[in-house]
Amino acid sequence: MPDQMVVTGGVLDVAENDSADDVWKVGLLEDRSVYVWEQIVVAGDGDDGALPRINHVSWSHGQSVYVFGGRRPGNRDGIVLGDLWELRLP
Repeated sequence: MPDQMVVTGGVLDVAENDSADDVWKVGLLEDRSVYVWEQIVVAGDGDDGALPRINHVSWSHGQSVYVFGGRRPGNRDGIVLGDLWELRLP
């Protein structure tokens, strides 16, 4: 994925310790003049998909992005997650 970055999860409200399960891709246009953000809709999101999280690790390999661990929102301590998800990008 040259000249692209994928952003997963993140904090929505610091005071409420609330996090997101969003996936976004940012990349340069072909002429390298402007960065463009695109939200990626993940199949299986919701009850069957990855939970919202903070403090997780993600990395890419080929056309896949892997997301591991982190903490669930909802209280200051958070519930530690030990799951691994693969997101295959088009």
